Amino acid sequence: MHPLLIHTTINGTVVSRESTSGPALLIGLPIAAYGAAKIIRFSNSKLEKVLADYAAGKPLSRSLKRKLKPRFFVQSVKNAVPRGAG
Repeated sequence: MHPLLIHTTINGTVVSRESTSGPALLIGLPIAAYGAAKIIRFSNSKLEKVLADYAAGKPLSRSLKRKLKPRFFVQSVKNAVPRGAG
């Protein structure tokens, strides 16, 4: 891919320079698109709505259930109550 040459006139003198933004754009655009998609799909307002709906008895969506892992439900030893102590 050939860089884009930009010609500008400054006080009657033609100045040429190469534009090298092409490779940076090709790398940065997919990363920015991925970040924007994440921001749109996951937000605090959507989280609050899902939590409120779940508390009201609505089931979780299939896509959300697939993301839940067993380790999210393991009670930590620090917060555990010993048997017979309660």
